Amino acid sequence: ATAQADSVRRGDLAAAHETASRVAEVDPRIVGISMVDSAGVQVFNTRRPFGTALPRPSAKLMELQRPVIEQGRQVVSPLVIGETTNDKVLGVGLPVVIGGQTYAMRAVVNLEALGTWLNAQAWPADWTAAVVDQNSVIVARSRDADRFVGQRATDVLVAAVGRGETFFQSVTKDGTPVYTSVAPVPGSGWYVAVGRPAAAIHAQVRDSMARVLIVGVLCAILAVAGALYMAGRLSRQLSNAVEAHVHGGRVKAAL
Repeated sequence: ATAQADSVRRGDLAAAHETASRVAEVDPRIVGISMVDSAGVQVFNTRRPFGTALPRPSAKLMELQRPVIEQGRQVVSPLVIGETTNDKVLGVGLPVVIGGQTYAMRAVVNLEALGTWLNAQAWPADWTAAVVDQNSVIVARSRDADRFVGQRATDVLVAAVGRGETFFQSVTKDGTPVYTSVAPVPGSGWYVAVGRPAAAIHAQVRDSMARVLIVGVLCAILAVAGALYMAGRLSRQLSNAVEAHVHGGRVKAAL
């Protein structure tokens, strides 16, 4: 919405800075909003007063902005260290055209906001959910976030995702064997991985197998009983047949 504001369309950068500052102030998820031109010059940053001399983004950050400026695409960044805050942050960039020149407007998102969203979901207490960026770095985690956010996902998880698998066995960063389900986040290169402890699933399987075995045993007992009954009847019929043959008569009973 900020990128489509009248001040941006008019090319009034001071007014655009004011609008973006108000948005960043009222939305706790946003660390700051900035604009960068194709030469890597920060036009403004809501973390600083308009007109303040601002550092150029690093070559790494400019590489992330390139698809925005050159291809007009919206881009979701991996986890990076903010050059203004020096905190772990994420960025969303989209193109803005002013006077025929394309700029990248970037909203820097607080990692804590993503973690809050993840933990707002109704995960069972023993499950582990994580959001992983396009560089295979954990950007949010439902358990022990302070310990693991910013670390690379496990090699097993990364390899399985690379093979296109969506359900597989793996081990969490804290060593818990789990069955993992993976779902991609469209348009970002991110994915969400949810692991359920293998021990819990095995316990359910054992319970299910126990029920199956009980039913099987009952069926077997009934089958044996039926077989004995049928065998008894067959024995009687054979006895009757033999007796009838001896006496020259007919078998009176039938199966």
